[in-house]
Amino acid sequence: MKRTLFLLLALLAAGAGIGLMALRDPGYVLVSWGLTSLEMSLWLAALLWLLSVAASLLAIDLLLRVLGLADWWRRFVSLRRHRRSQQAFEEGSVRLERGDWKRAERLLALAAKLSPRPLPAWLAAARAAARGQAWERAEQYLVLAEEQGNRLAVGLARARLLLAAGRWEQAAVTLAQLQQRFGNDAGVLRLRVEALTRLARWGELADLLP
Repeated sequence: MKRTLFLLLALLAAGAGIGLMALRDPGYVLVSWGLTSLEMSLWLAALLWLLSVAASLLAIDLLLRVLGLADWWRRFVSLRRHRRSQQAFEEGSVRLERGDWKRAERLLALAAKLSPRPLPAWLAAARAAARGQAWERAEQYLVLAEEQGNRLAVGLARARLLLAAGRWEQAAVTLAQLQQRFGNDAGVLRLRVEALTRLARWGELADLLP
């Protein structure tokens, strides 16, 4: 809802700005074909061009529906997106292993945007961003990964990134919250033991171990 409202306000602001520019300087366009010529303002020509593009797209969509090709086209587009997502994920994973953090991050983020199941790509993009010291972007990718529903996997990924960055206190808090929510998961307990050991919290560690 907020995104839609922001988009509407942005469109209104852009429309108002273009209107003021058109009033200040309407421009001039001359179209000539043989002995026929057509004169109009630049903004009117731009509007007519946009309307012609929209009409062409609508005509193509209608033609596809009439010919029964709409479903085929959707499947074709979906398959193409899936292939691009796979290619980006594979190349991004290779770049990540090679230490090319920036390129890996861009490719993995692209793979996530194109994939119908983007969780692995978002987690990998977060890892690449963290390796490149871009912690804010890494957290943004983790937030996007959380929207896919597997909060335990995302929480473990966040804790691993915090441990790798030496942020023991934040990692300990994150892991305590995960244990409270998901119980004594083996992955959570293993990482929490590591965090408490780094912080030398021997009392909490003694309570945690069998």
